Amino acid sequence: MRMRAVFVGEGGSVTLDDTPTPGPDWRDDEAIRWLIVENATAAELAGIFDQLQVRGQLIADHIHGEHSTLWREHQGHAIVALPEPTSWMPTRTWFHLVSLPRCLVSVHSSEISSLDGFLRRWWIDRPGPEPTMEDVLLCILEGLASEEIGEFSRIRYEIEGHADGLRRGDPAFTVEHLE
Repeated sequence: MRMRAVFVGEGGSVTLDDTPTPGPDWRDDEAIRWLIVENATAAELAGIFDQLQVRGQLIADHIHGEHSTLWREHQGHAIVALPEPTSWMPTRTWFHLVSLPRCLVSVHSSEISSLDGFLRRWWIDRPGPEPTMEDVLLCILEGLASEEIGEFSRIRYEIEGHADGLRRGDPAFTVEHLE
């Protein structure tokens, strides 16, 4: 398991902790946090969420057992399941984003080697968002979407070129390949 935390303080100051220790004290200060958890077992996830004083086993069971559920709200937390960013992980994987009081937790099925570069580009090397849950979540989603624009464009042009080959009757292009 690997964990990292992005801390957003007053005035948009941002720091990165490569060895965070989640705990109930995270609720007491003014910082908003984005905790990134990669490659964790269900037991490890339950322990992390228990340390944050939410129903750890309930969240871990949901993440490891109901990957297709897109949104779930429960007392004290909300979970959203999203597709893994394709430019980072082209295989079929998943990640979940769990919203807690003063902390967003993204849970990734495996380690993402390019995540450090993403954090530098969108968090560390620029002014951070305002220290509100809404602004931090928006910054996370804007960064993910921006990283994907190039990949979506590449896929679109590949599909359009394949469809054009089908229209011309070129035997190198098949419907099965397009699908």
